[in-house]
Amino acid sequence: MSADQENAKKLAELLTWPTREADVTVDTILRCVGADTQRTWLKKAAAIEADRNHFDTELYRVQTQELITGVGLMACLRKLRETDPAKADEFAREYWLMCDAGDSFGELLWEFTEAAGLDPSLIELPTDEKGGAK
Repeated sequence: MSADQENAKKLAELLTWPTREADVTVDTILRCVGADTQRTWLKKAAAIEADRNHFDTELYRVQTQELITGVGLMACLRKLRETDPAKADEFAREYWLMCDAGDSFGELLWEFTEAAGLDPSLIELPTDEKGGAK
Protein backbone atom coordinates (compact mmCIF):
# COMPACT_ATOMS: atom_id res chain seq x y z
CA MET A 1 0.00 0.00 0.00
CA SER A 2 1.38 3.40 -0.97
CA ALA A 3 1.80 6.26 1.49
CA ASP A 4 -1.11 8.09 -0.18
CA GLN A 5 -3.35 5.04 0.15
CA GLU A 6 -2.32 4.59 3.78
CA ASN A 7 -3.07 8.23 4.54
CA ALA A 8 -6.43 7.98 2.79
CA LYS A 9 -7.27 4.87 4.83
CA LYS A 10 -6.32 6.57 8.11
CA LEU A 11 -8.33 9.64 7.19
CA ALA A 12 -11.36 7.50 6.29
CA GLU A 13 -11.13 5.76 9.68
CA LEU A 14 -10.93 9.11 11.50
CA LEU A 15 -13.93 10.48 9.60
CA THR A 16 -16.25 7.50 9.94
CA TRP A 17 -19.45 8.34 11.82
CA PRO A 18 -19.45 6.15 14.96
CA THR A 19 -21.66 3.07 14.85
CA ARG A 20 -21.62 2.50 18.62
CA GLU A 21 -22.44 4.95 21.37
CA ALA A 22 -19.33 3.82 23.26
CA ASP A 23 -17.15 5.22 20.44
CA VAL A 24 -18.69 8.70 20.52
CA THR A 25 -16.70 11.63 21.90
CA VAL A 26 -16.84 15.32 21.20
CA ASP A 27 -13.73 14.85 19.05
CA THR A 28 -15.35 12.17 16.84
CA ILE A 29 -18.35 14.43 16.25
CA LEU A 30 -16.11 17.44 15.58
CA ARG A 31 -14.08 15.46 13.02
CA CYS A 32 -17.16 14.16 11.19
CA VAL A 33 -19.01 17.49 11.18
CA GLY A 34 -15.78 19.26 10.24
CA ALA A 35 -15.15 16.96 7.28
CA ASP A 36 -18.73 17.30 5.99
CA THR A 37 -18.62 21.07 6.41
CA GLN A 38 -15.23 21.29 4.69
CA ARG A 39 -16.64 19.32 1.74
CA THR A 40 -19.54 21.78 1.55
CA TRP A 41 -17.06 24.66 1.60
CA LEU A 42 -15.02 23.09 -1.22
CA LYS A 43 -18.15 22.48 -3.34
CA LYS A 44 -19.33 26.04 -2.77
CA ALA A 45 -15.92 27.50 -3.64
CA ALA A 46 -15.74 25.39 -6.81
CA ALA A 47 -19.25 26.44 -7.84
CA ILE A 48 -18.40 30.10 -7.32
CA GLU A 49 -15.20 29.70 -9.33
CA ALA A 50 -17.11 28.00 -12.16
CA ASP A 51 -20.03 30.42 -12.22
CA ARG A 52 -19.95 33.91 -10.76
CA ASN A 53 -23.77 33.93 -10.92
CA HIS A 54 -23.82 31.07 -8.41
CA PHE A 55 -24.61 33.67 -5.70
CA ASP A 56 -28.16 33.93 -7.02
CA THR A 57 -28.99 30.23 -6.85
CA GLU A 58 -30.87 28.07 -4.38
CA LEU A 59 -27.79 25.82 -4.17
CA TYR A 60 -25.74 28.79 -2.97
CA ARG A 61 -28.29 29.52 -0.24
CA VAL A 62 -28.43 25.87 0.82
CA GLN A 63 -24.63 25.58 0.92
CA THR A 64 -24.38 28.81 2.91
CA GLN A 65 -26.91 27.49 5.44
CA GLU A 66 -25.01 24.19 5.69
CA LEU A 67 -21.79 26.11 6.38
CA ILE A 68 -23.44 28.29 9.02
CA THR A 69 -24.94 25.23 10.69
CA GLY A 70 -21.76 23.12 10.59
CA VAL A 71 -19.40 25.86 11.73
CA GLY A 72 -21.91 26.95 14.38
CA LEU A 73 -22.19 23.43 15.79
CA MET A 74 -18.42 23.07 15.80
CA ALA A 75 -17.96 26.44 17.57
CA CYS A 76 -20.47 25.44 20.26
CA LEU A 77 -18.86 22.02 20.75
CA ARG A 78 -15.38 23.53 20.99
CA LYS A 79 -16.52 26.11 23.55
CA LEU A 80 -18.29 23.43 25.60
CA ARG A 81 -15.17 21.25 25.44
CA GLU A 82 -13.05 24.17 26.72
CA THR A 83 -15.51 24.83 29.54
CA ASP A 84 -16.38 21.25 30.56
CA PRO A 85 -14.86 18.35 28.58
CA ALA A 86 -17.05 15.74 30.32
CA LYS A 87 -20.23 17.67 29.48
CA ALA A 88 -19.01 18.03 25.90
CA ASP A 89 -18.62 14.26 25.55
CA GLU A 90 -22.03 13.74 27.19
CA PHE A 91 -23.62 16.17 24.72
CA ALA A 92 -21.84 14.47 21.82
CA ARG A 93 -23.33 11.11 22.83
CA GLU A 94 -26.82 12.65 23.15
CA TYR A 95 -26.41 14.30 19.75
CA TRP A 96 -25.26 11.01 18.23
CA LEU A 97 -28.25 9.14 19.73
CA MET A 98 -30.60 11.77 18.32
CA CYS A 99 -29.03 11.45 14.86
CA ASP A 100 -28.91 7.65 15.08
CA ALA A 101 -32.62 7.40 15.92
CA GLY A 102 -33.58 10.05 13.37
CA ASP A 103 -37.22 10.01 14.46
CA SER A 104 -37.24 12.85 16.96
CA PHE A 105 -36.14 15.84 14.86
CA GLY A 106 -39.62 17.30 14.45
CA GLU A 107 -40.47 16.91 18.13
CA LEU A 108 -37.15 18.37 19.27
CA LEU A 109 -37.40 21.24 16.80
CA TRP A 110 -40.85 22.09 18.17
CA GLU A 111 -39.59 21.89 21.77
CA PHE A 112 -36.48 23.97 21.12
CA THR A 113 -38.41 26.59 19.14
CA GLU A 114 -40.93 26.98 21.96
CA ALA A 115 -38.10 27.19 24.51
CA ALA A 116 -36.63 30.04 22.42
CA GLY A 117 -39.89 31.95 22.89
CA LEU A 118 -41.47 31.34 19.49
CA ASP A 119 -44.74 29.51 18.81
CA PRO A 120 -43.82 27.00 16.07
CA SER A 121 -47.42 26.88 14.83
CA LEU A 122 -46.98 30.47 13.59
CA ILE A 123 -44.23 29.44 11.16
CA GLU A 124 -45.36 28.66 7.62
CA LEU A 125 -43.68 27.95 4.34
CA PRO A 126 -43.40 30.91 1.99
CA THR A 127 -46.27 30.92 -0.52
CA ASP A 128 -44.01 29.84 -3.40
CA GLU A 129 -42.89 26.74 -1.46
CA LYS A 130 -46.31 25.43 -0.37
CA GLY A 131 -47.40 22.22 -1.97
CA GLY A 132 -44.07 20.42 -1.99
CA ALA A 133 -40.32 20.79 -2.20
CA LYS A 134 -38.77 22.09 -5.36
